[in-house]
Amino acid sequence: MNKVRLVFDKTVLVQELSGMIISESGAYCDKKLVFKNDYNRKKSIQEYQNIFNQKAFNFQKNIELEAFHTTISRSVFVPLAKWISIIDIAMENNFINHSDVITIPISTKSPHICVLEAEGESQGSFLYNSHYFLPFYVEKYLKIKGFNNIKVEVRKEVSYTVKRFLRGFAFIHLKFIQQLIYKLYNIVLYLIIKRLTKVSLQHAV
Repeated sequence: MNKVRLVFDKTVLVQELSGMIISESGAYCDKKLVFKNDYNRKKSIQEYQNIFNQKAFNFQKNIELEAFHTTISRSVFVPLAKWISIIDIAMENNFINHSDVITIPISTKSPHICVLEAEGESQGSFLYNSHYFLPFYVEKYLKIKGFNNIKVEVRKEVSYTVKRFLRGFAFIHLKFIQQLIYKLYNIVLYLIIKRLTKVSLQHAV
């Protein structure tokens, strides 16, 4: 029985960690790379497209999903697919087996995934971190694969709480500003039309 630790935070240098480590990029044993993640992005995107095109969703859900199609693919499906890939490779190479104790550090036990920001924008890279939601779903996948010796470490990250608050705060205020600009635009447009109409009537007289 071995002890295996999953590392989701990309800021952690897995090469400096002792023991058996699995990250998105590969598997390590005592600071040495055992194998890399042979992730096929093109295949994953095609699988995502196939799932997205299924008629399992009702009409309203299809409309909602269509709006976030690219965001869900890039920010949710691809990161999760990378982890599924590395876990499958680790099993195929007997790096992990069902008797091992697998430690998963998580920031939240919530299954919710935030896709308010468009990844790639300045606030996206700051406020959005896939390692916030990935552990929850990776744990589910491991259980599906028959792994029951899973040790969950709940990490109380202040950054997670702060960023979650900032996401909601920014979203609400942006919607408010958007509506304010829309109202001001309509008022200004109305005044301009009113002024032009008055000038036209004066010239007509």
